[in-house]
Amino acid sequence: MKLQQNGDKENENSSFHSSSASALSTEPIPKLRSETVSPIWTKSNELWINMIYKTNNEVYKCRPLFLDQHPALQTKMRSVLCDWVMEVSDVFHLHRETYHIAIDYIDQYLSKVKNVPKHKLQLLGTTSLFAAAKIEEIYPQRIGEFAYVTDKACSEDDILDLEIDLLKTLNWFISPMTAISWLSTYLQLEYELCVNQDKCHRFNGEQYNKKRRVSTSSFSRNLLSQPWLTPLSLAITSLDDETDVLKTHTVSDITQSVYYQSTFIQVARLIDLCTLDVEYSQFPKNIIACSALLTYKYDWPYEKITSLTEAKLACCMEWMKPFYKVLSDEPLLIPPRPNGVPTEEEYTIQIHNVSVKLLENVHAIRQTMPAITVACSSRSSAPFQNIENLFPTPPQSSEKQQSLDPTQQQIQIAVDGDDDNV
Repeated sequence: MKLQQNGDKENENSSFHSSSASALSTEPIPKLRSETVSPIWTKSNELWINMIYKTNNEVYKCRPLFLDQHPALQTKMRSVLCDWVMEVSDVFHLHRETYHIAIDYIDQYLSKVKNVPKHKLQLLGTTSLFAAAKIEEIYPQRIGEFAYVTDKACSEDDILDLEIDLLKTLNWFISPMTAISWLSTYLQLEYELCVNQDKCHRFNGEQYNKKRRVSTSSFSRNLLSQPWLTPLSLAITSLDDETDVLKTHTVSDITQSVYYQSTFIQVARLIDLCTLDVEYSQFPKNIIACSALLTYKYDWPYEKITSLTEAKLACCMEWMKPFYKVLSDEPLLIPPRPNGVPTEEEYTIQIHNVSVKLLENVHAIRQTMPAITVACSSRSSAPFQNIENLFPTPPQSSEKQQSLDPTQQQIQIAVDGDDDNV
């Protein structure tokens, strides 16, 4: 089933049939058990197919060489913009998913329009984050706060006007699958695999599941013959007629384990640094998440969990090597938990622990490595040129809460020691 692009909205195509799974993707379903869980909020096979569909759907993909459509923009301008958006997300305590959705909006917009001037770049980043926050956050910041962090470069009316243009340009396809979503999914499936193989040592033997015995549905048993099942899904669906499943309202979330959160934070930092590079937009997000996990954990059982092949991951993993090398030389600094953020949600909050300077180091390492063909911009392979300061640094949270005076002096981002503003 293909999404209709002529005015159809995403929610009009939210149901998928299992018979179309092989047409949507060659990647199989990892687990099938939601019909045995009460209350039922979705069928797990439909959820998985939807995730794969949106990841591979053309409406969410960026054109190769899309920055060549904007002669006024340099590749580093996008990097500085993404770094600034990440810093604003940190100041506002937005979720990681919000930041990654905003980056997806930026790249899609630049892929679909032409000749964006550089003075509009900060407005695009602000508007994208504003729109993403309204979708992902329970209590998003007011538009005045987004306008304030631009140091009067963008007004509220400017943001509202561009928001309409942004949504129309994206044709209201505004719920992309992000690498962070795939990372969380894969880590939870890893625990599922460990449980079925009695190998929970990675999770320190902690038990996070309160289970209830129920009967396996005939739906799950009928799916045993389907060709897209992974070994993990077979292990789950081929149990006895009575199988242990997680009761939705009694689950103690595995995401609270030390292993899950420590792994998530490390891998998410690598993905965050990758977002600063323009070539990030050219990889499917499930491949990025899987490659990042394998970069940190070479023995991670990706074939059983994702069914992605080594051939599919090879290019992305090779591209990601200099990012990992740079971060391996940098300490992982975790800031104090923000006020008002529950302890169990701390790892989901976006933090600004990478920088354009680290990306420059990545490009320096890349110059010594064999070239990797990732079609994104004919200028991306050129040396990482110095550019002038682009955006003001967002105020600290305490300062923002004390005053929203737009005349208050703000610190400028220093890029290569240049103090001039564009």
